[in-house]
Amino acid sequence: MLRLGIIGTGSISRDALTPAIAEVAGATLWSVLSRDKANATRFAQEHNAASPTPAFDDLKHFLSDPDLDAVVIATPDKLHAEQTIAIRYARAQWTFQAPNAANWRAHDEVGRWWSLAGVGTHSLDWLRWMLLPVCGEVTEVASTITRNVLGSAHDETAAASLRFESGAVAQFVSSALFAAPNRGEIGGSAGYAYCSETIGRGGGGRIDTDSGQMTFAEANPYAGEIADFVSAIKEGREPEVSGEEGRRNIELLCEICPQ
Repeated sequence: MLRLGIIGTGSISRDALTPAIAEVAGATLWSVLSRDKANATRFAQEHNAASPTPAFDDLKHFLSDPDLDAVVIATPDKLHAEQTIAIRYARAQWTFQAPNAANWRAHDEVGRWWSLAGVGTHSLDWLRWMLLPVCGEVTEVASTITRNVLGSAHDETAAASLRFESGAVAQFVSSALFAAPNRGEIGGSAGYAYCSETIGRGGGGRIDTDSGQMTFAEANPYAGEIADFVSAIKEGREPEVSGEEGRRNIELLCEICPQ
């Protein structure tokens, strides 16, 4: 049994990652780290963390547990359906409407980006996941950032344009100022695919192509990520999404919104 510690007690951990761990055979929630010890204790109790001392507010002590096998921090979203067209253009949009700037991502203490860190990072992952195999790496970045509508000095809306080695162009919009349907669009010389509500926490949505609606099995993306993580450790192989991919995402976010 792989004993997993989880860092963070927010909605992603509560609603997605922890239930995903429970679904995966061979994995168990072992311990929890939060900046607030009371939150860690409550979260550990609610989700039956298995460690005799499951709650931490200090990273060093959390990691020093000799029975802790691995740590879940965050993993990127991706679409579980392959596209088979020669891709020329892609666009992604994921937004939400915040009532004010109370969110921790809106401030410098523990955050650097707001809309980009909350949802834009996943749109960027989705675009690279779709285009990278046929279009090469991102070579140019341009962006427009708005701030201070809600009183945050961080990005409240970001519109980014990307150019890939092949000449393909991609765009994405992230925002904390308005709520709109999540959408991904892919246009190529051989066809198109419009993806509605496929970028997000769920594993469903709808994909319409030039050939008609694409059918695919709905699945919990977080459970898939945890299962791949666990099997990669057990099998001694690289995970499906590497740490280098995560680093590249951050490098591009720094170009999009360098502050």
